Amino acid sequence: STPTAQIKLLVQMGIPPNSRSFETRFVIMDQPSYYNAFFRRLALDEVDAFVLPKYLMVKFLNKRGWRTIMGEQFSSREMYFATIEQYK
Repeated sequence: STPTAQIKLLVQMGIPPNSRSFETRFVIMDQPSYYNAFFRRLALDEVDAFVLPKYLMVKFLNKRGWRTIMGEQFSSREMYFATIEQYK
């Protein structure tokens, strides 16, 4: 699938005061996906962030030090299975 458009958005990671904001470009694709958005590795590198998929966790650096965003496994699993059913 080829990109249909691009958009530059302000993204906020975390909840203030434990947050960090940055602008990044998203590519819009016309195809089914299990995900709402993908972050480029360079976008994460620019804000000193990294992803730990096994733990549904993102860690990032802000003015107050290292911060953590935790996903919720039960909700993630429900959303994943609901999306799979939609495309069967």
